[in-house]
Amino acid sequence: CPFKLAQSSGTPIRALNYMELVKDKIDYRVYSLDGYNNTIKVPKGFIPFNLSLFFKLRRYSPNVIHVLHTSSVLCVFLYRLINPKVKIIFDYQGVSKYEMEKYKIKKQIYNFLDWLNIKLADHIIAVSTSLKDYAVDHYGKDESAITVMWGPVDFDIFKFYQPKKSKQFTVCYSGNDSFWQGIPVLLDSIKLLKG
Repeated sequence: CPFKLAQSSGTPIRALNYMELVKDKIDYRVYSLDGYNNTIKVPKGFIPFNLSLFFKLRRYSPNVIHVLHTSSVLCVFLYRLINPKVKIIFDYQGVSKYEMEKYKIKKQIYNFLDWLNIKLADHIIAVSTSLKDYAVDHYGKDESAITVMWGPVDFDIFKFYQPKKSKQFTVCYSGNDSFWQGIPVLLDSIKLLKG
């Protein structure tokens, strides 16, 4: 995790949810920038992070690597060269070239890193059907190697309750308008509610 796990945003929450799911089932290690929640602290910066993590991977010799961010691919690629049997899972959460519109060179580099992650991955967890389709259509990934698992929802905060009957029904969307967020699905759902 080339980010801080203590922040309240999608990727750190996903990482913490994964950790909670596997904590009593397997031996695992998580590397992050802040060492939060008993993770192993690694240095910040693309090259320092990847080099540090590469040497940690060599020492630990994992059978599976779960990549949570595009920028972790360098160490994973290097590790796969010395351990071709390692299984790689890539959490595909966005198309970097669309998230970095302002940065022309960085956008091209991260587009390549997305491609490399998708090619290296034995399995991909996509956060939407749109991203799954994108990986298949733009990178040629086999559809059977991709599972769609929508973003984490904290049900302690967002609890379902039966809405009161009223003439007006309000739907709120919190997120960005990138195509992989599923806005067309939301709009189609709203049309069905009018029914």
